[in-house]
Amino acid sequence: MRLAYNQSFPLSLIVVVLLLVANQAFSFGIHRQPISSHNLQQSQFPEPKHRRAVFNRPSKLSAGNSSLNQSSETVCNQSENSRTPAAYSYHLLWTPGFARKLMLSTLLLTVGHNFVFPHLVASSTSNASMGWISSFLLSLLASSCCLIQMIANVLISTVGCLGLNTALGPVRPYFFSLLLYVNALTIKKGLSTIPQMVMRTIIALLPEGLHLWTNYRNKRYQSINTEVGVEAGDVSATVESSINSSNGSFSKEVSNDRSINMVMELDVPTMGCVACINKIDRLLRQSQEQSTESNKVRSVSSILDAEKAKGGKAVVKLSVGSTEEAEKIGNSLVEQLDKLGFPGASIISKETVSR
Repeated sequence: MRLAYNQSFPLSLIVVVLLLVANQAFSFGIHRQPISSHNLQQSQFPEPKHRRAVFNRPSKLSAGNSSLNQSSETVCNQSENSRTPAAYSYHLLWTPGFARKLMLSTLLLTVGHNFVFPHLVASSTSNASMGWISSFLLSLLASSCCLIQMIANVLISTVGCLGLNTALGPVRPYFFSLLLYVNALTIKKGLSTIPQMVMRTIIALLPEGLHLWTNYRNKRYQSINTEVGVEAGDVSATVESSINSSNGSFSKEVSNDRSINMVMELDVPTMGCVACINKIDRLLRQSQEQSTESNKVRSVSSILDAEKAKGGKAVVKLSVGSTEEAEKIGNSLVEQLDKLGFPGASIISKETVSR
């Protein structure tokens, strides 16, 4: 069968671009460290060798300084885990394996278009309903219906994870490839415009955009609270000065009320997509805004479990007056998560750390 060059050129150009992007994404996936944890309470990513060498090196310091090093090690590891997404749970463009599926399905569609079913494609894309299907249905499927989850989170506060990413995430690369394929055909035949194609692409890329936005918000809140904590020193020094009117003597009392810095991990077994992560982090940030100076939520970050189809944990850094207050805050957060549609949440660990 003769190759229709004029029709295949836009598709070939898209395939070349996809090959370049897929190569970079696949290379990024290969160089990522493998996942070796089998417990959600443990670190989901192996600790770098240089960090193990630093913290496991024999020390001549006292026992107090040794515990300080161990606490610092815990904070560093948890900070890395909170910033790094689980490998196979998110189903994003840079997830290992996503690029291979996208590249393979795009190549198969291109070969099929030129050699197997060109007449079928020509008749199907000339249908007036193709614009509606490609604009909404394919865009939603290509995003694992992220838009539906986001709308549900906004309109119904008690709705948790609908499980759309859990069900559609593994096949998302194929729907994404089909969307690119239909975009190229409809643009070539004049059945859709550039704004329509942009709208379809934006809907399909909602998970990536929401993931980046959530990370930006978390880092912004963490940096703001870190600056505030450094300025305050997390030490409230109360100086009470009084001048005795009878003898004119001057007396000064200084009392140091040192706050306790803690890292708390909450198990959230019903969390399954970036939209749920955004909702949970927003809840924890609201708790931060409502907290007092003595009981302060310094930073929040939620991640999906790397080895489960659904579920993850939320890492909360606190500055509290006592461990009892931290327990109360943790229980309050668990209750709020249950009310917002994420039942089964629980506190899995609490670590006292130093700045």
